[in-house]
Amino acid sequence: MASVRPEASAKPWWEALRLPLQSAASIERLARTLPNLERDPRFRRGEVQLSLERTAALLAALREPLRALPVLHVAGSKGKGSVCRIASELLVAHGLRVGTYTSPHVERWNERIALDGAPITTRELGRCLEAVVAAARRARIGAPTLFEALTAAAFVAFRRARVDVAVVEVGIGGLLDATNVVASDVAVVTSLEREHTAILGKSLAAIAAQKAGIFKRGAAALSGVPRHRAEAAVLRAKARSVAAPLLEWGGALGLRRGAAGIAIRCGATTWGPLPPPPGGRFAARNAALALAAVDALARRRPELGLALDHERIAAALRRVTLPGRLEVIAERPRTWRDGAHTPRSLRGTVADVAEAAGCRPVLLFALKRDKPLAACLRALATRCGPVVATDVPDGTGYPPKEIVAVARSLGIMARPSRSPADGYAVARRLAGANGALLVTGSFWLAGAMPPRRRRGR
Repeated sequence: MASVRPEASAKPWWEALRLPLQSAASIERLARTLPNLERDPRFRRGEVQLSLERTAALLAALREPLRALPVLHVAGSKGKGSVCRIASELLVAHGLRVGTYTSPHVERWNERIALDGAPITTRELGRCLEAVVAAARRARIGAPTLFEALTAAAFVAFRRARVDVAVVEVGIGGLLDATNVVASDVAVVTSLEREHTAILGKSLAAIAAQKAGIFKRGAAALSGVPRHRAEAAVLRAKARSVAAPLLEWGGALGLRRGAAGIAIRCGATTWGPLPPPPGGRFAARNAALALAAVDALARRRPELGLALDHERIAAALRRVTLPGRLEVIAERPRTWRDGAHTPRSLRGTVADVAEAAGCRPVLLFALKRDKPLAACLRALATRCGPVVATDVPDGTGYPPKEIVAVARSLGIMARPSRSPADGYAVARRLAGANGALLVTGSFWLAGAMPPRRRRGR
């Protein structure tokens, strides 16, 4: 998520906060108090001026919590969160202490910050946010956005836990994302699709330039974009301009599937056979990028003592869990939730569910306004059953009636619902006990399912 330039304020912003911040309710109040670009229509329209200035000031006031720490930084239109989680699991399996920062969360704010794969406690998140507020107050820094505050809190948490490696996911884009203050050792661009076009640019080349902005001088760079695609040239040009050795998909990086598992090619080394991690048809590719990133980190930071081992890699891939990624949350009907929100990812997700279920799933669907509605629904059309349209819980999505109108124009049976809870009940009835239901289009929707039903029956 991007930073915005500080704005002058007559009253210090911290005076509006209620401290301490060590309960879920107090953190939720903070989330409602700080500017939240994810809910700001001006940001979605590209009307907010972006800058790393305030994030850099916050980290300076916190005495640079990531100073000298090895960092793996991941951007991409799809798969970046999964690559972060898989890379973290691989590093933990090799005996390292790992801090992971991802977004968005599925259910709770503290999911965004993990130590050795486990989310920090709400109390610890509160302590880290209090440290950010205190540092900003001492340095008289203007109100950070919510994402800037969480980013700084994550880095404080990593310092407090004395992690060996930080794995950091970009929020949006890369070049001006708040996370791009890190001095990364390895930078990964997982994939490229047209997304956030008002912010990142309308062409794939423009979007590629934004995401390649995380490549750092002399650091390792990896690309999951097939090297024959035109926009891959943008990534190559950026890597050359900062003397960053680049490994590309279809070149030094690759994947082979077989009856015994997957084989991953990282430069001159091939690892396999390995078990594919959960998460559908894109999971193996994400695992390949994660392993290649860890391999590059091992070569760049020999002081970590990171010697990759086949058995530990296989064990890590078996242990990977990906909340909100093809996650089964209930039975009768069998129900999956997945945060897919781009045409390519939605096409793959609904195909995976249809194959697993043996039928076309009913969809409970919502989509944020900065996504291409017609293209996303067109990607679902050939494999989905009826669509129940709802809104994203924070109100930033397309109106259900608009989703229904576009879906029907594409030949998809669709009906609106009053709320995510109402839509879920309707979709369950449509699917029937022996059918299949997929909740998708938004991580925010995936996390809004009623808790009793999330546990299944």
